[in-house]
Amino acid sequence: MIKSELRKLSGLDRLLTEADRALRTVLAPAAQAARENPGAVHVAADLDGDQRRHVAGLMRINHTGEVCAQALYFGQAAVARDTSLRAHLLAAASEEGDHLAWCEQRLSELDSRPSVFNPLFYGGAFSIGATAGLIGDRLSLGFVVETERQVESHLGEHLTRLPDDDQRSRAVIA
Repeated sequence: MIKSELRKLSGLDRLLTEADRALRTVLAPAAQAARENPGAVHVAADLDGDQRRHVAGLMRINHTGEVCAQALYFGQAAVARDTSLRAHLLAAASEEGDHLAWCEQRLSELDSRPSVFNPLFYGGAFSIGATAGLIGDRLSLGFVVETERQVESHLGEHLTRLPDDDQRSRAVIA
């Protein structure tokens, strides 16, 4: 995170910053992770065609979830009143950026692609995050907690639906 993220930006600066983030999240050719992909240490499982399609579908859902997570955090951060909360939300979005890159890498390994609807999902999630943030920082924090609770449940279900020997996908989701 850079210092300009924490200083007071003009309306135009904020608009351009959020447009840049949106474009980088949904249209960049390959997301870049700051941390190493946890799945990289595992040998690729020998998946048949049906398994590959199934895993790719699950990874596409998770990739879209990461797109939405970034949008939610960026939406909340864009309107956060408290600078320390804004910094926390931007750090959380950065962490989700790693997850986004890892899901994208796994999709590529499975000869698949992200959802073509990700720009729409990003816009909707950003709007939801900004709306929660506009209501107030306290509600925004509660929204983060409940969202993370729902995501953990969702990811736990996906772990049960993956082939047992697909440790690459399991590591990314876990």
